[in-house]
Amino acid sequence: MSHRTPAYVSCVVLVAIVLSIPQLISGMSYLQNLRHGIPINFFSFGNYSMLQGSAFWEGKFCSIGYSNRPILMQRDPETGASSIANITMPSTLGSYQLAKYGNQLWLVGDKDSYQIVDSVAQRKAISRSPQMVMDSQRFLLNGSLAEITNNPNGTGFTVTSLSSNSWKPTHDVVFPDRRSLFGKTQIAFSSVISIECVTQGDRLHCFARTSDRLLYREGLPLKPIGSTDRAKADQTPSSLEPANANVELSRWSLVSESPAVGTMVATCGLLIDGRPAALIVDEVSKGATVGRVYRFDGQQWSLFETVHFPFGGVRFRTACSDDGERSYILMSTATGSVYVFSASSAGVKQALVDPEKPLDGFKHLARLLTFPFFALVLAAIQATITVVAMTASTHSDYGYGVENVQLASVFKRGTARAIDLALIIASACIFGRMLTYEFDWSSLAEALTLQVRHPTISQAMHLSIAVFLWLCVTLLIFVYIQGKWGITPGKWCCGLRVVQTTLKPCGFIRSLAREVTLAFESCYLLCWAPAIVAMALTDRRQRLGDWAADTIVIRGEIASMCPK
Repeated sequence: MSHRTPAYVSCVVLVAIVLSIPQLISGMSYLQNLRHGIPINFFSFGNYSMLQGSAFWEGKFCSIGYSNRPILMQRDPETGASSIANITMPSTLGSYQLAKYGNQLWLVGDKDSYQIVDSVAQRKAISRSPQMVMDSQRFLLNGSLAEITNNPNGTGFTVTSLSSNSWKPTHDVVFPDRRSLFGKTQIAFSSVISIECVTQGDRLHCFARTSDRLLYREGLPLKPIGSTDRAKADQTPSSLEPANANVELSRWSLVSESPAVGTMVATCGLLIDGRPAALIVDEVSKGATVGRVYRFDGQQWSLFETVHFPFGGVRFRTACSDDGERSYILMSTATGSVYVFSASSAGVKQALVDPEKPLDGFKHLARLLTFPFFALVLAAIQATITVVAMTASTHSDYGYGVENVQLASVFKRGTARAIDLALIIASACIFGRMLTYEFDWSSLAEALTLQVRHPTISQAMHLSIAVFLWLCVTLLIFVYIQGKWGITPGKWCCGLRVVQTTLKPCGFIRSLAREVTLAFESCYLLCWAPAIVAMALTDRRQRLGDWAADTIVIRGEIASMCPK
């Protein structure tokens, strides 16, 4: 007879309450995450990797790092090797943005800026411009820093220049004001939505984009703000525009006569073998982003190469070498991976993949599995404390008829259960790994993030069903063995056996009933306190499943189950 004193009962219940609270909290968090799905989509347009947010200067991608003082980090676009540039940086810590104007590299801050000159960051009493622009919108206007921005009134484009240490709108971009024909294609310049520039020494290559077309012009046609004379845009010689050039249609050319297929994802200016080139990404076909690279021979544009980018590309940018012989295409996927492609006279080839952005969505999935593990650890602590209390207040003797046995302790039963769960999960993982050996996890993550159809989604569903069936079969095997011989691998290792209260084999139905009930007793394996409390407060150390199936767990062999 057990001696369950009020102190013993209070100890068991108090320990259960204290340790079940964190189990329930973590369990609710786990279920909440499952209900809302796996948040694979962590990609943010404002959160770049080093490559995607870097400036391309002197043949390398550059970014700002911070230790005791700012440092200039460099990465080789071909090898991916990183290094610290031998440049004297400012000693003060501050929020600076790398910006490239022509061949000049600047550290632009809110209150002051630094220009890299002869490997030294020289302070300038200027602040960043009020507009948020990309490097493709920055250039040098007659030696001064300049940026292309949209007009405040939403019509046309304005050039903002640095004058007397302050940013001021100085010029308007001049477009032909009529609808124009390029071959058989009619273009309305009023529909231009963005302008990008590529610097090549003293030359400036201008790319104007509409909703489905890309136009090119060497030189940027400008007129001073307030001027009504269009010709003045070309009367002042500069690196932007040769003297006395014509601003009319003859200077413009259409990159491709074929309209965009679907939505034009991106357009980027390039330089290949010293010639202007352009990338147009306008199609997503068969799970791959398709880009077309065109090159200009001085008279007309022709298709240079069709590039099938990895699936999931959502952002593109380009970087050109100072000599104009080679350019680099950077593609960011929806999950944040960055691919770099080299574009030269030899074609477009993949250079490297940025390793800084792993599939964090799947890492989050792995973190979700820590919730059940955390519950098991707390359950082990609760079982250990409960066993200590049970040793002083209860006994393990049990008899039926002429046979006497020892009831299993809560700790050993928990250990056996943990071994069984580990084996079941391990077998499912091994089976799943065999099925997914060549599975394209990256494309699956991209498809889930973009919420688009992709063959990997249906493949993943089929694989999930296969793994689920494997789990079901494995569980049924365990249940069958337990019903026939009273053991599972975990119970065999711990020297335990499941029997009826009459000390006879429990059978398949009873074995199945106690295992099904366990899911409710353990709150789907997330809180084990109910099962532990039930075993501690019953004479036969039965949990709810044992009570429903009329079974007990004992130590060692019994005579009625031994072979005759």
